[in-house]
Amino acid sequence: MATRLNRPQPRAKKPNTGLMTTIGVLGIILFLLPMAVGLYTDFLWFGEVDFRGVFNRVILVRVVLFIIFALIGGAITWIAARLAWRGRPQEQAAPFDQAAQYRQQVQQSVRGMLVWVPVAVAVFTGLAGQRLWRTFMLWFNGGQFGVADAEFGRDLGFYAFALPALAALVDLLSMLLLVAFLVGLAAHYLLGGIRIGNNPSGVSGQISKPARIQLAVTAGVWMLVKAASYWLERYQLLYARNDIFTGGSYTTINAMLPAKLILTIIAVGVAAAFFVSIVYKDLRIPVLATVLMLVSSV
Repeated sequence: MATRLNRPQPRAKKPNTGLMTTIGVLGIILFLLPMAVGLYTDFLWFGEVDFRGVFNRVILVRVVLFIIFALIGGAITWIAARLAWRGRPQEQAAPFDQAAQYRQQVQQSVRGMLVWVPVAVAVFTGLAGQRLWRTFMLWFNGGQFGVADAEFGRDLGFYAFALPALAALVDLLSMLLLVAFLVGLAAHYLLGGIRIGNNPSGVSGQISKPARIQLAVTAGVWMLVKAASYWLERYQLLYARNDIFTGGSYTTINAMLPAKLILTIIAVGVAAAFFVSIVYKDLRIPVLATVLMLVSSV
């Protein structure tokens, strides 16, 4: 009902739920039908050669990996979205302020997005994790060869079974932290926690305390994971492919190996700089250090 105090608002158009449902069903059919056909074919083939137990074990491992990685991916993204929502600026607005009503609409839209983004990330993370079933089954069922490498003194079984799985875990965790950082950055910007300055209009940019703390902590943890990645890359250098042979060359041992160690130390220092920036309220130094580190590692 419109009165002299408020203007009549146009009714929002209802979304075409029938069309969206049809598209969703077709997408599920096109995605699941080829997968179901492949699984049924493998089921029949393993049964013919009397190895159906192997097939069942592989399916069980893939399902478990999907659940574990989906929970990890969804939890990390949900925590980032939840912290961004709780850290949104609380402003007292007049009852008939049009700008305040617009901000409320934006907040409701962002809130819905923050609910579905963790679900989507969880699904994609689970699908990515279950594809690594061979790597993790080799890790869980692998052993030792009884022969140690000449550089680090580790058993060759570590390079054959454990190292690929550890590298996959670190890479996946690094990707999830990067997604969490982007989710927090976008959410804080849309909710008003991050405002870009405009010199001609005299508006100065600012970042709220919750946004600064969340982004700094996420970036610091990502840098620690990056340091772990550099540390594992030291071992991967020993079976890198060269032009003539596979393994650690003179350049690899005397140049690239110390460089990886230096990058590990730098990454830990940059992570500490991000954590310190929470107190000193300045993100410029750790951000610049991160850019220089990534450029120098190329």
